[in-house]
Amino acid sequence: MHKTWLIIAAVIILVGAALFTAMLAKSNWDFANLSTAEFQTETYTSQSPITNISIDSTTADITFCLSETDSVKVVCYEMEKAPHNVRFDEGNLTIEEDDQRKWYDHIGINFSTPKITVYLPKSECGTLEIDLTTGDVSIPSDFTFESITVKGTTCDATVNASVIDSLTVKTTTGDVNISNAEFGTVSLLATTGDMTLTNVKSKIIYTSGSTGDICLENVIVEKNLNITRTTGDVRFKDSDAGSILIQLTTGDVTGNLLTGKIFSVKTGTGKISIPENTPGSTCVITTGTGDIRISVTNSETKS
Repeated sequence: MHKTWLIIAAVIILVGAALFTAMLAKSNWDFANLSTAEFQTETYTSQSPITNISIDSTTADITFCLSETDSVKVVCYEMEKAPHNVRFDEGNLTIEEDDQRKWYDHIGINFSTPKITVYLPKSECGTLEIDLTTGDVSIPSDFTFESITVKGTTCDATVNASVIDSLTVKTTTGDVNISNAEFGTVSLLATTGDMTLTNVKSKIIYTSGSTGDICLENVIVEKNLNITRTTGDVRFKDSDAGSILIQLTTGDVTGNLLTGKIFSVKTGTGKISIPENTPGSTCVITTGTGDIRISVTNSETKS
């Protein structure tokens, strides 16, 4: 009896695989053509200058581009039953998703990803606020904002734009990549995800999270660098700060700083290798389990 059911199950699987392969071949092997959700592309333009931008979307990748014209343009590639309302109002650009789907509309196959592309005619803007459930954010180096706030549940954020005041990125799951930019204050909070900062200058940087590594390369912090992590490694390369505070439960702290420090380090289980103390700013490192190996350019190391 069991053998009969196994044969029937195997036949059903083979038939399903054959039907799926036939459908995929009919769609020229493009998985996107198998999507059960209908997508549309809508374009919105305005000649009025934009200062502040607010985007609220459930599922969309968001990208900014420098426009080749004098107009502001928003291109939304979106599901027909989850369109975005785009409003231009006295220097404000507001983009909000209007999810009209019923519960049964969430059942099906969907290989496409909604996308929002914002074209701006000038590089200097005011505030940018993005609130996502699932999606990636990319802000290129063409722009300078007064402030940027990105909040996402499952969200990778890439920020190459400079920010005069504050950059805040808060995600539950996702990687954060910041490079080639200058900031006032940087606040990065990710429950699970890696953080990479490259060629960055900032007055203050604060990062916290539960799980994930942090890598800082050519990062110069004028005042305070504060890193708090439950599980994850911290790696420095040619970086420095006025004062450094690192608190880990589990993880290694390694790399090189550019100037000497007054070191105060502690590990519950691990090896310690640090330079001789130099009068000046402080570097406090605490990890429950992990090695601490820090060097300073042209400085002697003690173990």
